[in-house]
Amino acid sequence: MHEPPVVWWFVLWGLYLLLPLVPTIVIYKLFPTTTVTVSGPLSNLTINATGAFAAYVVTVLLGTFIVLQITSELQRLPFGRWVVEGQLIFKDAAGKPVEDLYQRQQLLRNLKVATMPPQYSIRTNGFVTVETTVDERRLPTLTYSIPEFGSTDQEPTEKVANWDRKRGTITFRDPIVIWFAAPVPGTPQVPQAER
Repeated sequence: MHEPPVVWWFVLWGLYLLLPLVPTIVIYKLFPTTTVTVSGPLSNLTINATGAFAAYVVTVLLGTFIVLQITSELQRLPFGRWVVEGQLIFKDAAGKPVEDLYQRQQLLRNLKVATMPPQYSIRTNGFVTVETTVDERRLPTLTYSIPEFGSTDQEPTEKVANWDRKRGTITFRDPIVIWFAAPVPGTPQVPQAER
């Protein structure tokens, strides 16, 4: 069972603040009279600390970058939220792109994207944004469908999409093509191999 990322976030920050106390206490117990000093500027703040507290400050500062990196990774835990994006192109039965702006707008209005839970938005230029959960071991299949036109299934693998793990976005490299499925009388059918 996967723990929610917020639990791991609290564990991480708790350890980050409490774990440096161990060397601090050891230094204080073993060398109570030794003076360890830390002084200097840090982001417009001048630090001047001595003794065991100086060791604590140094340890916490050294761990900051590691903790920030782990925090960004916690946001991408399996089943975390990812944004999947892709450009849509509509093709008629002859395999030609649908150029008519009004027809494309109608198709976009009828577009349905199947995700659980359903969370997607469609821009007027045919760009679709889907929020979904992603487990890299078992990727979701996104179904883009337009009633009485056609549908396509897409799996956002790294072979066909760019993964930005820091931002949590997956962007398809090539447009998502939805083919017209119903034959139009007098129009040649597109061979199955070209689809």
